[in-house]
Amino acid sequence: MKILIIGSGSIATKHINAIQSIDKNSSFYALRHDTKSIDQRHLYSIYKWHDVPEDIDFIMISNPTHLHSKTIIRAIKLNKPLFIEKPPVSTLNEWKEVHKALEPTNIQTYCGFVLRFHPLIEWLKRHINTKDVLEFHAYCGSYLPDWRKNMNYTQSYSANKEQGGGVHLDLIHEIDYLLWLFGKPLTSKGFVKKISNLKIDSFDSAHYYLEYTNTVGTVTLNYFRKDPKRNLLIVLKNGALTIDLIKNTITDHKGNLVFSSKTKSSDLIKKQMNYFLDCLRNKKTNMNQFGDTYDSMKTCLNITEL
Repeated sequence: MKILIIGSGSIATKHINAIQSIDKNSSFYALRHDTKSIDQRHLYSIYKWHDVPEDIDFIMISNPTHLHSKTIIRAIKLNKPLFIEKPPVSTLNEWKEVHKALEPTNIQTYCGFVLRFHPLIEWLKRHINTKDVLEFHAYCGSYLPDWRKNMNYTQSYSANKEQGGGVHLDLIHEIDYLLWLFGKPLTSKGFVKKISNLKIDSFDSAHYYLEYTNTVGTVTLNYFRKDPKRNLLIVLKNGALTIDLIKNTITDHKGNLVFSSKTKSSDLIKKQMNYFLDCLRNKKTNMNQFGDTYDSMKTCLNITEL
């Protein structure tokens, strides 16, 4: 395979590793601005769009979020499948512009919401009857300075509101998997704020309320929790489930283990890539095309700054 990479940061490296574990003969072409970039094994630098090889198999877009819309619209001219890292764009206006540009094409798109491939989330998708759910509460808190070991967090796009940074966009995974499990809410509202002493100008705290016909849910996200926690509590008519996405366990209201997994984050990335490549090879429509992300983006961006 030949893949064009646009945005060769930490997440792109993880995707490259996943692809190489699937196909050792893959080659990668990184579209760069820095002419001092050093080529690596199977990774070649190019500096202009017209230098992109005609026989690439797909394009991976993993640059800062605020650049996604212009990048996607330019990439459409190559008429190649697009793997778009989450979040697909940073505003609803951008979403509409990209959707308008994609609509007359037959380009296969996929948006990378990797938690859909987590065994615990997959288990819930198979076993939970949404009619039995009375309420749910999702929480994801971690410490932004620990996210990227080889980068000063203040220099990352996450720290910069103008570059599409902010916990509500960075941790849109929670919104995505909840809508995948429970469907589109009747109404939703989010509240965002910069609370901590982190040296960032983006929002480090977000709280959402989701309303359904017979269910209500909340989502809490933050950048400032030093002991990471990522879980989901589902209250059912006949009990409750606690889903711990760090310990990889599901327990019931009595503390009994219902399901567990030894999956690592790298496993999820490889699993997602296998799924995407299988869809390409067999010309199957994937479950999360760009057009399918509107409800998650609308929910994510329906926010009031406190």
